[in-house]
Amino acid sequence: MSAPSPSGSAAAESNFSLWKVVTLSGESTNVFWEIWLSILLWMLISYALVHLVAGALSILMLRRHSWMPFLTVPFFAMFFVGPATFGAVTSASIALTFTTASIPVTCLICALLGITQTASVLVVSFSRLLATL
Repeated sequence: MSAPSPSGSAAAESNFSLWKVVTLSGESTNVFWEIWLSILLWMLISYALVHLVAGALSILMLRRHSWMPFLTVPFFAMFFVGPATFGAVTSASIALTFTTASIPVTCLICALLGITQTASVLVVSFSRLLATL
């Protein structure tokens, strides 16, 4: 049993670490912040991989073009903008859903949810759905 905190209630201890989330060795949790960070981290990893590959491919294909440095900037800008906006909001809504339902979530589920978020961005981007609205 843990020692009471100064406010008189028992303090809950957490074994959460981002390294355990990345290596998929963490325990299941139903704490909002831990779920949110885990999903956001996996979305960031998969999103970074996709955008680094796209940026490297654009540099390779445009290596002789005089405007190549300016044309590849959007790939690397979206590397930061996507997870900071879309990723943070959708990860928070997913985490809130699991927390409200009191469903414990494992690191593997967080990884699948984060990768699914990146895949959904790719599907919407390649389908040109937003251009028709």
